[in-house]
Amino acid sequence: MPKFTNLVGIDGCSKGWILVSGKSHSSSINNVQFSTSLGFLLSNFQKSIIVIDMPTILSPTKYSRDCDILAKKFLGSKKQSTIFLTPSRTILECKNYSSANELSKKRYGKGLSKQSWNLKEKIIEVISLKRSTNKIIEGHPECSFKMLKKVELESSKKTTFGMFERLKLLEEEGLDPIEVASKLDANIEVRPDDLIDAMILFWTAKRVYEGCAKSLPSKESVKLKKEGRIFI
Repeated sequence: MPKFTNLVGIDGCSKGWILVSGKSHSSSINNVQFSTSLGFLLSNFQKSIIVIDMPTILSPTKYSRDCDILAKKFLGSKKQSTIFLTPSRTILECKNYSSANELSKKRYGKGLSKQSWNLKEKIIEVISLKRSTNKIIEGHPECSFKMLKKVELESSKKTTFGMFERLKLLEEEGLDPIEVASKLDANIEVRPDDLIDAMILFWTAKRVYEGCAKSLPSKESVKLKKEGRIFI
């Protein structure tokens, strides 16, 4: 693998993007940033492994990507709803949800969820990024947390127990959520679970750097280059 100097985890939030990063040689988080622009957020990063909770590759025509289906299976029935099926490029080219949903029904015999459509602007922002010297790959927080714990998490991250369960897992990996949160500008309003998700994606970036990350699907092929993989 080429020499990468930074490890980065990014999660999309309601008002923009939250980023945590650290040097690859230390594997600790020393930087937390927020921006409404992903391009601006990454403008100072070169030679970085960036794991982001957003599709980086769209299927040209398929209703659902194999990586999304496999991620749902990996999480199990209780957590499948945390994975939104990524619309095909053709569907995202529609001007509004109504026309996209209608085209999806006509072409695939299935409608398009509003949640998936609402990710359109962020998906476009990700896939339009200039890759430069960065390695930008797709991750999913809940898949990474399950990989870290090795079994299914007991509760949703939206519950008190679920949030503390995830905080404990991060602390056991040497990532201090309180220390990381203290690096965020006090004027920035970010939900705790968004920062927690960015942190676990940083952990995934570390695994990619160390060569021990898994991916869904497990091997890349000409076909997968058209649909993408989710790294955990």
